[in-house]
Amino acid sequence: MGAADEKFRREQYEDGFVYIAQSQSMKLIKIGITKDPKNQRTGRLNRERYAGTSDWRLLYRGNFKCMGIVEHNVKERLFTYKTTRTFTRKGETRKRVAKEIFECDYSVAKQAIKSQASFALDEGEEMPWVRS
Repeated sequence: MGAADEKFRREQYEDGFVYIAQSQSMKLIKIGITKDPKNQRTGRLNRERYAGTSDWRLLYRGNFKCMGIVEHNVKERLFTYKTTRTFTRKGETRKRVAKEIFECDYSVAKQAIKSQASFALDEGEEMPWVRS
């Protein structure tokens, strides 16, 4: 088993944050996980030009037990919205494929996360710039 496989297996059962990020220019939603409570993940997404864009903004994050399982369940609920984008990270030449992205409204993604309430460790936090 490789290091990536071990990390994936470990994250399935760790507590952590499940987040929703959005690229307005590409009309994309990304669901992801992080252990970082300040969630600097969008900064990295923007630096890497993940999915070919650099306007990722954090919209929501919630603290969950078994964050990897929650992430998986949310992505399963959003399967019909799944899409991919080929991109090249800034400073690299190798093409990559962004696979954890969805073409859906924020409200659809948020509802998918809220469906995992039995795993929630908090109520979740919607960022102040999100219009209700």
